Amino acid sequence: MTTLTRMERFRISAKHRQDWYRAMAKACGDGKSVYIVLERLAVEYSRTKHPLAPLLRELIRRMTGAQGGGAAKGARVTIGTDLIGLVPTNEANLIDAGESSGKLENGFIKAADYLQSTERLKEEILGPLKEPVFLVFLLLGVLTFFSMQVLPTFEGIAPRDKWPRHAQWYGALADKAIPLTIAVLLFSFVGCIIFFRSAANCTSARRAFAVSC
Repeated sequence: MTTLTRMERFRISAKHRQDWYRAMAKACGDGKSVYIVLERLAVEYSRTKHPLAPLLRELIRRMTGAQGGGAAKGARVTIGTDLIGLVPTNEANLIDAGESSGKLENGFIKAADYLQSTERLKEEILGPLKEPVFLVFLLLGVLTFFSMQVLPTFEGIAPRDKWPRHAQWYGALADKAIPLTIAVLLFSFVGCIIFFRSAANCTSARRAFAVSC
């Protein structure tokens, strides 16, 4: 099954998908042919090198009967099932549900609203953490500078065992500045991955609980 490359996926932001969903909802509401709209968008996006261009080309390929999507063999194929593997599964399922109920426009609207609420949730949770995270990295930067620039000068003046106790403590902490920085970076990276993946699968009840905390 053909799908997008890692780089193609990386270039498509949540804002790109949200804007596309709303554009498709408007086109459906105006009674325009979904396939023709997709073809025109694919041509325009390819011309402007828009990040969504590969996604639209693959979606059109699947809609014309090429193997792909997430529908089981023999099951009814919809735009939502063709989108599985191209966009997050929750968004594809909402579009599929809208089309299956005969209201594809509503499916795109719900996918856009879901995406908007997910991004708002991320901002509400991560927003208050920006300042403390900045201060932690600032402290680690100071410790790294102290370890690489200041400590060697002090040690050239007097051995460390002759320093005052608090200075020895700061020196020991500064010696671990680089490993601490690496550990914090790894922890932050893993934490972000876990958070973004869990936020993508967050139900309405969990969203309400997270926002109220």
